[in-house]
Amino acid sequence: MYPAQDTASSPMPYDPASVYLLETMVSISCQVPHHIEDLWPILFEHLSALLHHDSAGQYSILLIERAVAGLLHLCLILAQKPSLRDQICVSLDLLSGLPPGVASSVAEQIVVGIILLVQKYREIIKSQTEWKLVFALLRSTLTHSEAARLSFDLVNSLVADGPEQLVTMDNFSALLTLLNDFATIAGGTVEAHQNQRRRHGPLTVSTSFVGVPGFQ
Repeated sequence: MYPAQDTASSPMPYDPASVYLLETMVSISCQVPHHIEDLWPILFEHLSALLHHDSAGQYSILLIERAVAGLLHLCLILAQKPSLRDQICVSLDLLSGLPPGVASSVAEQIVVGIILLVQKYREIIKSQTEWKLVFALLRSTLTHSEAARLSFDLVNSLVADGPEQLVTMDNFSALLTLLNDFATIAGGTVEAHQNQRRRHGPLTVSTSFVGVPGFQ
């Protein structure tokens, strides 16, 4: 168990041993998926101690990154066990509670894990609650440009015509909310660029070559 931290203190420094032991624990567990039912309670106890909303900001972000990646990797194992599939929702709910700053720092790990889960085991994400958790996680990563791009690609694949299309009554509302967030962020970005151009003034012959030798 990881020691409790004072929430007013700065994050703990990076500890290579902690990362190594965490990755070793996850790796061994993934190599023996037939024992996941016995191992899961122990695994989740350790991971939730790191990723709980009140403690995630107190650990090195490198350790949190590996914890997020490890948890989502384990979710792929859980998806193979019908008796443990409800624990996927528990895990996603844990990740959705990460503080915004932490969620942004681990955005790519979250999105990549969600993409793998949806692509490989889309049949386990059916209910309104499950889709809300998935889309809530994607929404939490939209401030990270690369993660947002990956999220948008995933959403495009879900709504595209054809056998891969996954729009249902259970996910339609949450999907619209996510798309609205994409539009809001995109609009804000465009407006920011326009304001920046206005501050610099219109491009003219006299301003086009400022700083270029021979055109002072």
